[in-house]
Amino acid sequence: MQSFDSIAFATINQAAGHYAVLDTLMLFVTHYLPYAMIALVLGYMLVAYPREYHYSALHRLTQTLEFALTLLTTFVLVQFMKVLVAYPRPFAVLPDVIALVPDQGGYSFPSMHTALTIAVAVSVYLHHKRLGLLLILFALLVGISRIYIGVHYPVDVLVGGLLGWLISCLFHKLFSKVANHG
Repeated sequence: MQSFDSIAFATINQAAGHYAVLDTLMLFVTHYLPYAMIALVLGYMLVAYPREYHYSALHRLTQTLEFALTLLTTFVLVQFMKVLVAYPRPFAVLPDVIALVPDQGGYSFPSMHTALTIAVAVSVYLHHKRLGLLLILFALLVGISRIYIGVHYPVDVLVGGLLGWLISCLFHKLFSKVANHG
C-alpha cells in the first residue's frame, strides 16, 4: 500500500510535463518567487515602511533584526535537518516521477524553499497583516511548485512550512518581550 505522502506527491506531480504554461509558471514560481518575496519585503522596509509608520529608527531596526535572524535560523536549522535525516528526493526513489529540473542534488526533507518563504511571510504578517497575507499565498504557491516540479514530497513541504512558521513566531515573541522590557 502506498503512503499518503507518495499518493499526494503523484497526484500533484502527474500534471508536470503535460501543460507547457503550467510547467513554465511552476518553474518561475520555484526559481524566482522566493527572491521576489525577499526583494518585496526589503523594498517595503526601506521605502514604504519608514513613510507609512512613525516608529522610531530603533523600532524599525529591531524588526529588521527579527526578520534577518528568522531567515538565518531557518536556513541553518533546515540545512542541519537535511543532513541529519538524509532523505533522498522523490525523483531518486519513486518510479514515474516527472522532474522538471535537472538533478538538484542534496536531500529532500525538509523543503528549504518552503521553510524560507513561509518564514518571510509569517515574519512580515506578524507586523503587517495585508502584505503578510499576500506573502503567505506566494509561499504556499512555492511549496506546491516544489512538489509539482518533482523535487519534494508533500511532507517535506509541510514540515518546511511548519519550521518557517514556528521560527518566525518564536523570534517575534522574543523580540516583542525585549521591546516591552527594554
